[in-house]
Amino acid sequence: MGNEISLQKAPPTQPIRHPVSRVPAHLRRAHPHAFDPLTLSLGFIHSDDEWNDSFAFKSNSIFASLSRPDSAFEPQELWSCITKHLLEAKSISPIISKIKDIQNKESHDLDSMEMLQALQKNFNLFRLVGDVVFLVSCFLTNLHTDLESLRSKYGVAAINDVVKLDNQLPLELVLAIVTDLPSALKATGSEKSQNSNTNEVSTSKPETFRVGFSENDFPRVILSFCQFYSPFRQPNSPNLDWGKKKTLLDCLHATISGDFDSKEAKTSTARSEISDPDRPTAKEMVRVGIRFEPEGVQNIAGIRFENGVIRLPALVLNERTETVIRNLMVLEASYKEKPVSAYVRFLNRMVESGEDVAVLRKAGVLQGYFGKDEKVAEFIKALDDFHFIPGYHVLPIQKALDDLQTHYDGKVKIKEGQVLLVEKIEKKEEDVDRLLKKIEEKERVVNRLAENIEKKERYVNRLAISMAVVSLIGLILRLVFGSLK
Repeated sequence: MGNEISLQKAPPTQPIRHPVSRVPAHLRRAHPHAFDPLTLSLGFIHSDDEWNDSFAFKSNSIFASLSRPDSAFEPQELWSCITKHLLEAKSISPIISKIKDIQNKESHDLDSMEMLQALQKNFNLFRLVGDVVFLVSCFLTNLHTDLESLRSKYGVAAINDVVKLDNQLPLELVLAIVTDLPSALKATGSEKSQNSNTNEVSTSKPETFRVGFSENDFPRVILSFCQFYSPFRQPNSPNLDWGKKKTLLDCLHATISGDFDSKEAKTSTARSEISDPDRPTAKEMVRVGIRFEPEGVQNIAGIRFENGVIRLPALVLNERTETVIRNLMVLEASYKEKPVSAYVRFLNRMVESGEDVAVLRKAGVLQGYFGKDEKVAEFIKALDDFHFIPGYHVLPIQKALDDLQTHYDGKVKIKEGQVLLVEKIEKKEEDVDRLLKKIEEKERVVNRLAENIEKKERYVNRLAISMAVVSLIGLILRLVFGSLK
């Protein structure tokens, strides 16, 4: 094609400023599957090789999502043309200027080929805008309208890649491209019709492209993203002021944490850090009558302990859980409040073995399937290894932990008092048993003595009778002999 450029052969470029920091190297080495993009590299903080590895997949996905099967465009050419027209949009230019001072501003007056060559000099900027087009037209569109299609088209690895911190794209730019994408697509279709001869295009009408959703749908699309990636089973999503968020990952963090930047969260309880005494495990809590209740708790801000019941959101275990939680924990490393990290530590303290997992499963606090209970326990314990995070400033979690600990300690003291009382009663019972045994022994001695007395009485009686008989016989004999004389 006359106006096509080869993005895969673009020269190495210097990275430009990004609103999100990269994941620290030591965490990336420890958990590469959770942080390193496996299929998709989005944005401009990746190396050229990393980004180029996924370029064909992204350009083909854009082509399949936006164009007709008989389109006159090639996938890479379509990427280039759409990106060019978006970069010319007046609403996008101010946003781009925040990221980088755009050079060659006069290139807006150049023809198509010269424009593309100018864009190639700003390759990171060029691929950033194209990546946003992919995110909007392919991924978010399928997420919003056809979730099953999303899973079948992209697979687990790509779905996990989109939520990773290194792949986050400026949300302000995403919204601007959502707004300007229809006009850019229209201009792209018209340009092809004007620049092609009759042998290349079967119709003189401008080529049309399908757009997945409009600017008005964007808030609902963000909520669909947050609901899909949330590790909690939320019946409803809270009202989210997404206009203040930098990326989709920031929106997700606000959704599952309850947006700790809000005034309500700051004034709900006193600020403190989680102390780390020996916390009771789930199994130990149940033994003293504490119950778990996940119903109606949508986020971390909703965690409460009331009347012997700990209320906390249900954690859903699936193929996204680890990636989502780890990236959220790294995201909030620079935040003053670290609700996700605090929640993970809380969960870690409750789980020591598969028996604790079984308790939480039965209560509905752990849902989904992630293997046997022992494996789940190992997974939960491994999540809390972000020792680089200095402290866990939280609000409702600390209050819930303090109330829970007080309640548990009181129950344990009552339990200990009950145990002491039972031990005293058991000791008294043992003393009574010993006394009864002694009485029984004395009774047996008395009975044996009585039996001996009876025997002696019978002997004396027999002896008395014998003596009486002898006396009688003697008397009779005297009488007999006396009459004979």
